Amino acid sequence: MKEINLKEDQYVMKIYPTNLLSSTPAAKLQTIQEMTQAGLLSASEGRGLLNYPDLESVNQLATAFIDDVDLLIEQMLEKGLYHPPEAYSNLPFAIERIQSAYLRAKIEDAPEENLELLRRYVDEAIRVLQTKQMEEQAAQVAMAPQGAAPPAQGALPEEGGLEPGGLEPGALPPEAAGALGDFQEIITQGEN
Repeated sequence: MKEINLKEDQYVMKIYPTNLLSSTPAAKLQTIQEMTQAGLLSASEGRGLLNYPDLESVNQLATAFIDDVDLLIEQMLEKGLYHPPEAYSNLPFAIERIQSAYLRAKIEDAPEENLELLRRYVDEAIRVLQTKQMEEQAAQVAMAPQGAAPPAQGALPEEGGLEPGGLEPGALPPEAAGALGDFQEIITQGEN
């Protein structure tokens, strides 16, 4: 093979960064803001990338729900350990994130028993959300004035009668409902 021997004026050398995020704080912040505004990162994901020492303790608390779910995924996929969903977790986020982890693991041919742990978590998380919403609905009925008729199933609540976050009583949060439908469709397709 012949060696290439070019003179300096016969080529152009360009240097590209190995990381997308700059190492300077201002440029890093700007890149993260632009990616968040473009929808490439959620606000929480962007915040997690701002690993400035003086923000570390604040960011650790603000992004703990992400770390919690990522740890659950790691334990289910790598160690085969299962931890049931907790009512104190951010379950709509967990359902969506674990659904994505399930799809990635399925693509990468993870063992079936590990995939089953992810499916089990999503199913149980949905049940926890539904139970919590039924309990909240029962509490509303119990607090209603005597003689007042309970709201009809499926009826729109009166003004101000929405659940926290603007949900109708008994309804799943939109992100959890969407994730549930998508997840059930994926499972159905996998069975065919």
